[in-house]
Amino acid sequence: MPPEQLQDPNIISREEQKSALLPAEHADYMQAVERKHFNNETAIGSIFTEVSGLSALLSLAIEQRGSLNGNDRAFFEQQGVSPESLRPDCRYLKVETPGRIGIVEVDDPRLSPDQTVEVVQAKPKVPATLVVEMPEMPETSIGTIIIGPNAKESPNDPEPSTQEMIYSVHPGLPIKPTEENVWPVGSRLTVKEVKDKLGPQAFLNVRKKENP
Repeated sequence: MPPEQLQDPNIISREEQKSALLPAEHADYMQAVERKHFNNETAIGSIFTEVSGLSALLSLAIEQRGSLNGNDRAFFEQQGVSPESLRPDCRYLKVETPGRIGIVEVDDPRLSPDQTVEVVQAKPKVPATLVVEMPEMPETSIGTIIIGPNAKESPNDPEPSTQEMIYSVHPGLPIKPTEENVWPVGSRLTVKEVKDKLGPQAFLNVRKKENP
């Protein structure tokens, strides 16, 4: 009997597993995720330093985990992530790979109150990102893959091509996602203004500032 006939029909190939989370109708969104978290020239926030893109990251996760099934929510909570920071409709997968963490609380002592914060639309169809420049970004050895439902944005939209999709990936632990825009895209604020409006636990994304 040929080897292909012996294959378990329940086994999903690596490429099928990845395709099931990277729907074609959201290709522009996935490209924005890659620009934000994999490309040194365009990165905003945390950046992976060894894997080259979403496909490579998902392949690595399959090698480490056996599949892209499961949910590592309990692991992240054990690492100190508050349950309120994890969306109930999402799955969170841990992947071991190096990266630099580009997230800081607005109350971080390394930030000055008058430091500039930019409001940037880093990914389409989601709230804007608050960005601050800093010269150093701490290193980490783990990353997070966030997977959620691929739902229609409006009732008249075509049926989604997949049940789930990548919501985000980034080095380090998950944080509470931004739920709405507070300032228009393109605004320039100060750290103090953000802290006064959103509180000391608000998060800023870091863009690495190159030394002159």
